[in-house]
Amino acid sequence: GVSWDPTAGSSGGVLGKLRRKQGTDLDLIAVAMQGGDPVRLAGLDSLDPMGNGSLLHSGDNQTGHGDGDDETVTVEFARLPSA
Repeated sequence: GVSWDPTAGSSGGVLGKLRRKQGTDLDLIAVAMQGGDPVRLAGLDSLDPMGNGSLLHSGDNQTGHGDGDDETVTVEFARLPSA
């Protein structure tokens, strides 16, 4: 999994608004390969690309708020389809 802390804003007032940093959105993906070629992508809007639960993405966390991993990819190798 992956975890990150929310980006802190700047000071208040007009100058603070001008200097305010945009937040960070770190996206975790997994690419399933076959014979050196990418065949499926887990992440973003594809949470179960194999359709059988063998490769699962937890979903897109855009803020980084909360404890623990913000995004995870789970792989059950025994359930992956064979070539």
